[in-house]
Formats: sequence, C-alpha cells, structure tokens
Amino acid sequence: MLYFLALLSTIIAMGKSAAIVDDELICTCTDVLCRELGHCALGEVKDICGCCNECARDNGEPCGGIYNHAGICGIGLRCQPNDFRQLPGTCVSDK
Repeated sequence: MLYFLALLSTIIAMGKSAAIVDDELICTCTDVLCRELGHCALGEVKDICGCCNECARDNGEPCGGIYNHAGICGIGLRCQPNDFRQLPGTCVSDK
C-alpha cells in the first residue's frame, strides 16, 4: 500500500503528463510545465514520460521501480534492483 501511495504521489507531482490505466503508463506531454532544474551533478535525464528533464540519481539514491518512477542513475552508476522488483532499487557503481 505504501508503495502504491509513493507511485501515486510521483505521478501527481508530474501534473497531467501521466496516468496509469489498466496497469499501463499513459503519458501526454502536451501542455506540461517542466520545472527548472538547478545544477545536476551527474547530468540530466528524461522523466518517466520523456516530457521533462530531471537530475540523474547519484550513488546510494533510489532508482528504478515500476516505469523507473524513482529515477535513473547517472553515468558510471547502475540501478541495483530491489528484491521486490516493483520497489525502487539503489544506484551503485557499475565497476
């Protein structure tokens, strides 16, 4: 239940760009206002809908999950999945 609430809050925070219908993510990038990013130490990546940029995740930060809702790791890192595949993983060094 907590996981569902976290996913729902992520989608609500994205505004009208995403919805889940019949367990499928449906994205609409029309009229989406993307927030302005400050400095992203590991660069920028697209959000789960590909509408807006967000900062890439750093070592030890959450990543992945359903539709990568928890974010994408920066260069030189990979997302170590959670044992419960639907939950977010953690960014770790890919070395």
